Amino acid sequence: MRRITYLLVLIMLMAGCATLEEANLMTPQPVTSEYFVTEGAGFLLTEGEAGYSYVLLLAARKPFEDGAFLEVYCENPKNRRDPLIVTKDLTPEDKKVTIESAKAQGFLPYHNYEAVVYIYKDSSKRELLGSHRQLVRAY
Repeated sequence: MRRITYLLVLIMLMAGCATLEEANLMTPQPVTSEYFVTEGAGFLLTEGEAGYSYVLLLAARKPFEDGAFLEVYCENPKNRRDPLIVTKDLTPEDKKVTIESAKAQGFLPYHNYEAVVYIYKDSSKRELLGSHRQLVRAY
C-alpha cells in the first residue's frame, strides 16, 4: 500500500513539473531558429505614454535575399484574437533586427507572452521562408 501511495505522489509531482511552462511559471530562454537568434526580448515603458511595447533584438543567422519581409505577431493581453502586428522589410546587409510593437495595456506580472516572427521571401507573403517564436516575460 505504501508503494502505491509513493508511486501516486511521484506521478503527481512529475505531471506538475511537466506543466510548469504551460502554467507560465518558467522564465523563457532565448530561442534559436533557422533565421534568427534572440539576443534580447522584453517590454518597453516610455515615459508619458500609457502601455508597454514588445521589443525583440534578433541576430540574423544568414543573409536575407533582397526584398525579404518580416511580419511579427505579438500577443495582445487584452484580446488574444487581435495581435499587435509589426512589419519590416529586410536587406542582405541586416545583421541585427530590432522589432518594437505598438503600445498595449493589461500585461499580467510574471506571465509569458508570445511573439512570432514570420519571414517571407517578399512583401507579397506568398512564400514563407521560416518562423521564429519567442516568449517574453512581463515583470
